[in-house]
Amino acid sequence: MDSRFIKPSTRQHLLRIKRRLCCWNQAVLRDVTLRVIASRLEKADGKSIRARALLEKARLVKPKSDALWTGAVWVEERSGTPAQGKALLARALQECPTSGIVWSMAIWSEARPQRKARSVDALRNVRLTHS
Repeated sequence: MDSRFIKPSTRQHLLRIKRRLCCWNQAVLRDVTLRVIASRLEKADGKSIRARALLEKARLVKPKSDALWTGAVWVEERSGTPAQGKALLARALQECPTSGIVWSMAIWSEARPQRKARSVDALRNVRLTHS
């Protein structure tokens, strides 16, 4: 969402939240949820590059976090680079092969005829680890 389309009151609220997030120390920002929220706030403010950087730094700390990978794919898709999003999704499947949310995104990113085959792959990979 472009920052031009956000209501002024919402924009002020986003700026206050961003200021608070910037003040927190690194120990607090190791929390995955806060990193994803911070990246979404940056994206809502029109700063896709900053959102990517936040998630990239967080993935260096916690490479097996499916929430960070899905957040990065979300940012890429909303930034208008779906090819980059698909590449990130492929890396996410390598890093988190048993994550249901990552497999769900992979299924929905495929064209309709390939979704059935992709969902069979997902069931096979997730079922192998949970049985």
